[in-house]
Amino acid sequence: MKKNLIALAVAGAIAAPAAAMADATVYGQVHLSYGAVDSEELGVTVDDNIQLRSHASRIGVKGSEDLGSGLAANYGLEWGINPDSNNNTGWSRRNQWIGLAGGFGEVRFGRHDTPLKMAQGKFDQFNDMDGDMLKTFAGEDRSDNTVTYLNNFGAFGVAVTLIPGEGDGTSTGDSFADSWSAAVTYTAGPLFLSGAYTAYDDESGFGSGSSAFDGVAGTTVTGVEDIFRLVATYNWNQHAFGLAYGQESNTVSALDVMSVGASWKMGLGGGNAVRAQWTYAEMDDMNLERTVMDLGFDHAFSKKTSVYAVYHTEETEFGNTTVEEMDFIGVGMLMKF
Repeated sequence: MKKNLIALAVAGAIAAPAAAMADATVYGQVHLSYGAVDSEELGVTVDDNIQLRSHASRIGVKGSEDLGSGLAANYGLEWGINPDSNNNTGWSRRNQWIGLAGGFGEVRFGRHDTPLKMAQGKFDQFNDMDGDMLKTFAGEDRSDNTVTYLNNFGAFGVAVTLIPGEGDGTSTGDSFADSWSAAVTYTAGPLFLSGAYTAYDDESGFGSGSSAFDGVAGTTVTGVEDIFRLVATYNWNQHAFGLAYGQESNTVSALDVMSVGASWKMGLGGGNAVRAQWTYAEMDDMNLERTVMDLGFDHAFSKKTSVYAVYHTEETEFGNTTVEEMDFIGVGMLMKF
């Protein structure tokens, strides 16, 4: 009898403060693929095997508390996980923020995607996979030390992020917005349009920006000063079409990059769909270019669980010489919760 009373007392102590807490929702996704990988760098084989790989699997918790007078406190804490990892390094930080929302919009503080990244909308049909547009479009940033403002004005959406450099007070990087990003979106039924811009500073919270060609054959290409992007998507019947254009300006003009892309998806009924995407980046003055192409077939068992088959190929050329190439063909499974 005494044990039962103690158990009830403990349960009550736990439940009482929980009732006063803000709402909390656990969410995430597990996304794995299995298939053949063939990649080369400067003519040397890097991978030529069968791999099981995780694609941006994640877990998060989010919630909101009604503060009255039209105000709400919101938060989101998200981590990347790697179910394919064979050690304890499978965790990484994603968006992690706290915010205040009301009639004025919403202000968020913390680690957050930049407006330029968010403004891609649903263009990227192979997001988080090998064909992700980040292979050819710079500016897919998730930054620390951000203050982000979000609001909608009818069909128009506005997002602005300020990023202090957190300098030492005696050098550059001491402004309230050493780097910043902004986007305007327009949504009208099946049509989505966006224009976005990010300006970097050497002392910003996420450096001076990395080019879409950063890491090519082990070469570091940084020094991006700003990035401009336009995106348009349209849903018609069973089809989804997308176009994207990007321009990155470097501190050295010869390293400026132009990026373009097109995406398409068609529903076939019965939970089946096909999708395709092509993206291309060119550093014209250096005669450097990268082409990425993907084709996939999906079957959705439900809104949360799907399987797919995919073929991916990418090639980076310097002049007429291939310096990097990679192919993947395989199957995958995605489950959201």
